[in-house]
Amino acid sequence: MPSRITDIATAATRGDAARVTERLSGLRRLVDAVGAARIGAVAAAMEAEVAADRLEGATARLGSIEHAFLEARQALEQASPHGLPADQPAIGNHFADQLSPAKEGAARTLAQKLAGSFAADAPKRLADLRTAVADADEDGVQRVAQTFKGMCGLIGAEWLAKLVALAEADARLKRVTHAERYLEHIDLELGRVLAALESLQA
Repeated sequence: MPSRITDIATAATRGDAARVTERLSGLRRLVDAVGAARIGAVAAAMEAEVAADRLEGATARLGSIEHAFLEARQALEQASPHGLPADQPAIGNHFADQLSPAKEGAARTLAQKLAGSFAADAPKRLADLRTAVADADEDGVQRVAQTFKGMCGLIGAEWLAKLVALAEADARLKRVTHAERYLEHIDLELGRVLAALESLQA
């Protein structure tokens, strides 16, 4: 069971409703970042139980949230790396429009600068992420992932950001060695993003 769920269970056993709420809130932010809707829904239901002074009801849902974690992880592990982003644009439509040669003015100039910065820096961030994972550096993985996600957000690379967030989630859950499984996915998706940026500026 991931350490965050263990913390919730421990706080619930002690009757510490404030701690349970705090950990559930953090858990929901974490799963929102990776698009794990079912886990977020269970966590939200647990928060509602705690708010209604039904701590026992929240505790009863811990099994459901653990199962949802396992399902989300298995789904990613069983998917083909090439198939994961098939229905997702590599970069956001708004940014793609700003970068288009048909666009003129300051907006396109800014988009070109952002695209250039991303193309130069993103491979370095991936290399840093690989190093942090190899070193089992939980703080390092989280720090690099947060920077990487911010870069992705600037160009609307939503799927790449979610993949990076999965590696970050493992580091936060004290399972940093598991983050290695996402590196291939991140590498492939980064290649797709860089190709899209190059194509839009051709």
